[in-house]
Amino acid sequence: MVNLIVQFSDFMVSRGYLSPSTAEGYAADLRHFEDWYGRHQRQARWSTLTSEEVEEFIASEVADGKEFSTINRSLSALSSFYGYFVCHKMLSVNPVAKVRRLRPTYHQREALDMEVIRQILSQEGLPDSTRALIALISESGLRIGEVMALTPDDVNLEYCQVRVVGKGRVERMCFFGPTAQKYLREYMYGRHFINRLFPESRRQYNWDVWHACKPFVGESKCSPHILRHSFATACLENGMPIDVLRLTLGHKSIDTTLLYTHCGGSRVRSYNKSFGARI
Repeated sequence: MVNLIVQFSDFMVSRGYLSPSTAEGYAADLRHFEDWYGRHQRQARWSTLTSEEVEEFIASEVADGKEFSTINRSLSALSSFYGYFVCHKMLSVNPVAKVRRLRPTYHQREALDMEVIRQILSQEGLPDSTRALIALISESGLRIGEVMALTPDDVNLEYCQVRVVGKGRVERMCFFGPTAQKYLREYMYGRHFINRLFPESRRQYNWDVWHACKPFVGESKCSPHILRHSFATACLENGMPIDVLRLTLGHKSIDTTLLYTHCGGSRVRSYNKSFGARI
């Protein structure tokens, strides 16, 4: 099955259906499923997979305490994998197509207060690249993969906007504030960029963000994705409509946007008082 996964990944990336990072994640999910399939089924053959066996996989993952979002991502990988072979007439039926996804609960996600992020940015000794990256994600909500793909030509410092190619190679325009403008200008000034705006590895920047945030928020809240959560939460708290936030974050579904954000009780109370239906 390993060769088939490679074949699938190469095709999806070359045709632009998946970004390289998403294809890598899908491949990891498929290998995980292959391992489970081999351990739980006596006659484990990918070409004879049934919907019932997929349901057994879901039940096993739930029993192991996996998050619903993680299980749903595995199902998306499987569905795309089998859909690829149906389209190429190597199979007649996609056994995952009619399997219902789990419905995640809308739980409160961790988010940092903007004042905390200001403290992180103002600490001494922080590299210009790390400061610029943290400020950019915190004021634009970009994914770390989207930041890694940026070139200097994508950034317009004068108008505080950046051209982003997101998931599915969908292009959108995002905006940032004066803090990111300041630190991006300091980072870019006098530097020669061959191609990417942030040329180091994704792992390196994950480490840089973790190291920068740890003194202020602890180990569990140190990641570029937490900064994206923080941006989304602050936007909602400031009154940004959820449909506008969906477009800003580059989500296809508004349900995904709801999972990335949370709404504080005080805001719910305020909105109910001002806009709630009354008899």
